Amino acid sequence: MKIDIVIPIMGRIKQSIICLNKMREQLLIGMEIHIYFSKYKELILFRNLYGNYIWLKYHLYAKSNNDFNMTEFWHKHIQVMEADVMGIFVNDVVINENCFEIAYNEFKEEFPNYDGILGMSTIAGKDTFSFGKHYQKGEPIPHIGCSLIGRKFAERFPDYQFFCPDYWHRHPCPELLRTASEWGKVKLSTEATHHHLGVKAWYGREDWVNKSLYKRFRKNDDTVFTQRKKRRLCWGLDLTLIREEVLCGGGNE
Repeated sequence: MKIDIVIPIMGRIKQSIICLNKMREQLLIGMEIHIYFSKYKELILFRNLYGNYIWLKYHLYAKSNNDFNMTEFWHKHIQVMEADVMGIFVNDVVINENCFEIAYNEFKEEFPNYDGILGMSTIAGKDTFSFGKHYQKGEPIPHIGCSLIGRKFAERFPDYQFFCPDYWHRHPCPELLRTASEWGKVKLSTEATHHHLGVKAWYGREDWVNKSLYKRFRKNDDTVFTQRKKRRLCWGLDLTLIREEVLCGGGNE
């Protein structure tokens, strides 16, 4: 089973280095890490740090107006990749011991034909309420924010857009989880785990990319997400898109 692990760098150098170093310790046969950059100088920095390893691939994802859209590049990557499975990760997570090995084995057993999605768990850093449930510090919180997604599963969606294209990253997971659950094509692992580095990326207090994204989320994506939820839309179960209508003023009463 060939797996591409895909990570956006997004100007977050220190966090990305920690994330990448831990992943390279756990790489399995048939696994490659693909890192995406929004700035060429960051790509050069990482190339100088890591060189040309066969397991590490560099990509430049240059967008106008700092419009670095994570869900879009995950879609674009799976459209052209040769791997059977894509692992989606953000750069503020550190995988825990044997995460890749456990996830690999669980996915292979559950979805031998690559038609499914395996969600990994975040270890709670403190007592918290998440995904509609209370978790104590140290407990695994199962979700699909970091996942292994089979190519055959992604083929079920138009142009491999398994994340709803009505919004980008802040709220992509609820509809995908509901759809995969309805199809019986999801497993939430509590053994393959990672933890967050604790950065406040989505609250606009870090780098220029995240500040730009957060402003857009507040202005556009939250509004679209709220309207989709109100209308009980679910990407995959139906293919209705309302972004253009909502942002042009319709359906926003």
